[in-house]
Amino acid sequence: MNTTLDSLVEQAKTELMVSLPGDSLAAVDTVEQVVASWSVEAARESAWVHAEVLAALEVESELGRRFIESTDGAAALAGKALLIG
Repeated sequence: MNTTLDSLVEQAKTELMVSLPGDSLAAVDTVEQVVASWSVEAARESAWVHAEVLAALEVESELGRRFIESTDGAAALAGKALLIG
């Protein structure tokens, strides 16, 4: 599964790569570097670990609720970082 997804990501990067005439834009370069470092395999592994933690915590517990909130906050932070790069 990871090999298939990785090949599709590489294909999309190749097809969507757009060069702008003139000097490169620093903001675009930063976003490009962040996207290039993203790994489907790492994302799937992280999601699996989070699912295992939630299963062990009992989602309805206070600790489970706090874990979900902190994970949500981390995802929001990562999304904002991509936007302001």
